[in-house]
Amino acid sequence: MIKYIIIIIMVMAALYGLYKLYLPKKAAQEFSYNQQTMTKNALLVPIAILGGGPAGYAAGLYGARAHVHTVIFEGPYPGGQLMKTSHVENWPGIQKQLGSDIMKGCKTQAESFGAQIAPYTVKKIHTDSWPYKLTLLDGSEVFALSVIIATGASPRKLTIPGEDKYWGSGVTTCAICDAPFYKDKSVIVVGGGDSALEEAMQLAPYAKDIMICVRGESFRGAAAMIERLKQYPQIHTSFKTKVLEIKGTGTLVNAVTLEINGEKVERAIDGVFLAIGHIPNTSCMPEGMRVDSLGHIIISSESRETSVPGIFAAGDVSDHRYRQAGVAAGDGIKAALDAIAFVGSTGFIEKDNKKILYSPNKEGMYTALEHILTTAEYEQKIAQDNKLVLLDFYTTACPSCMRMMPIVERVVFEHKDAVVGYKVDAFVGAELMKKFVVPGVPTIVVIRNGNEIARTKDTMTYQDFNAFITEFIK
Repeated sequence: MIKYIIIIIMVMAALYGLYKLYLPKKAAQEFSYNQQTMTKNALLVPIAILGGGPAGYAAGLYGARAHVHTVIFEGPYPGGQLMKTSHVENWPGIQKQLGSDIMKGCKTQAESFGAQIAPYTVKKIHTDSWPYKLTLLDGSEVFALSVIIATGASPRKLTIPGEDKYWGSGVTTCAICDAPFYKDKSVIVVGGGDSALEEAMQLAPYAKDIMICVRGESFRGAAAMIERLKQYPQIHTSFKTKVLEIKGTGTLVNAVTLEINGEKVERAIDGVFLAIGHIPNTSCMPEGMRVDSLGHIIISSESRETSVPGIFAAGDVSDHRYRQAGVAAGDGIKAALDAIAFVGSTGFIEKDNKKILYSPNKEGMYTALEHILTTAEYEQKIAQDNKLVLLDFYTTACPSCMRMMPIVERVVFEHKDAVVGYKVDAFVGAELMKKFVVPGVPTIVVIRNGNEIARTKDTMTYQDFNAFITEFIK
């Protein structure tokens, strides 16, 4: 038996050796660029970056700075998770700055070197042929010589009764987005890591009572963050605590059922903030790409290359250990350097292919929404117009709001003969928030003849939102 096992091992080793010898030749043949390669593909991106967070913007900076045509498809959450944080104290070279401001700076710097920003989401990467085809959410297609997946991760849910029902109406994952809606109210924060501590401290200037519910017996956050909690007397902690159910009036949260030390307790609260970890955003990745047991993309031990040649990964989508913005930016830089080298190895010469390079459709970046802040402004505007009116309630710190706004603008622009749109900054438009009973953002209210006829709190694709609005135009 041992003899047969040894023979099998020797055969497998020989086959692996042949594979290693064959792979570089195959890759050289498959990924060799010539003009004939692109005769059928008119929209080409040498470096396509999926995701507009620290990893994506850093990759875009390096790609463009190397004079390689680089497009950043920002996806549904421009700026990434730093857009949800307050002040960041551990970004190298900056002592203390708002996370949103850091991301705006990263984006501006990448653009200054020539990186092009596409406010679109890549739905799928197709690797059956090269250049790789990228399908966008609106159904359009572009072709990429190399791809950097920097799509980050999304907040994990509890999956308990009431969570989905009250999502956006008292259940949220973004304190920096929604904290002002909970002034003088009672809330709970679920989680025991740095994110939960950050959420609680962001709520402190507004909520009168904040309870951090931790499943375990202690925090998992950094000692410095735990120490900072002592500055906030309105924040207290309940260890060995599980949230079993979220209850409400039908429209708003008003209570939760907890299990504390094995005993069920019902607590009256006004909001639930979840900070229980994240799930890597890998829905766009091609079939067969290797991932680990937690769903993170596996990369080479020597580079940021994935199991698919020419496709690289950076940031939280491939990082289950560090999950830091600075680390993600470093990953993005490495991935860009890898992508630059890969594009160079294909024999692609950019100056000979200018006519087929893809650039985001600037005409599609509409500015159709006018700002209004007060009830008087609203009444004056709608009195002058008999069209369908859309009110887009948002905050600049809300990633979902920033995803929806260009979609709303595009729909308003395309139906400008029948629809007019306005945007309301929830932080300063309190009158209108109260008038329309808007508990959170994003919220889009549809009005005809001065009366509300529909609203949505969902983040939709262009196609879905267009279909939603078109129903009211007919």
